Order: sequence, then C-alpha cells, then structure tokens
Amino acid sequence: MTGENHLQPLSQPWQLYIMCYWWLKGALCDVMTKDLHMITGNQSIKMSWTAVNFHQWIELPYGVAFVGWPTDIARTNLSKIGGCNILDKLLTKWQTGSMRFKPPPCKETRQA
Repeated sequence: MTGENHLQPLSQPWQLYIMCYWWLKGALCDVMTKDLHMITGNQSIKMSWTAVNFHQWIELPYGVAFVGWPTDIARTNLSKIGGCNILDKLLTKWQTGSMRFKPPPCKETRQA
C-alpha cells in the first residue's frame, strides 16, 4: 500500500442527496425513538408512524400524545415521505420542541 486514498469521492449530486436523505431519516428516527423509550419507559417500543397505528399502539396503552406534526405532511412511514427538505423540516421541529411527544396527564402533573 502506498498510502493513497482509495476512497472514491462522491461525484454525482444524487449521491450527496441520497446520503443527506438517509442521514436525516436516521437522525429523526433515532431522536424520536430515544424520546419514545424515555416517555413510555419501554425500551423495546417502536415508533408507529401513521396516526391510526400511533393511536392504537402508543397513545391508548401508554397515554402518550404526538403533537406538532405539520398538517401539510402525511403521517406515514418516513420511507414514504419524500425528500430531504421535508425530513429536515421534521427534524428541526423535533429539535426545537414544536413537534414532540406529550406525556399522559398524570406524568405532566408530577413533573410540574
């Protein structure tokens, strides 16, 4: 080996876009899953992305609400949401707290 860098640079704009898309999707999924584990106390729970599934699998059994999802973006699996701009918008809303999980009323009173 001569010390050359054998990694090929990303030469196509679509390659950068795909990397950005996967990074944003992974980052959003990771922070939301971590927060869902914390608020439910269930370390094996998985996020249910559609409103119906979230209500059935998370809201009813754990009392956790999901607030702040933009009305102009369909509540569906992140793989079906199109584009870096949308994922970036969702991640920013999560990071700023304008989109979040809301604990059940009994937990809110204890935290106050």
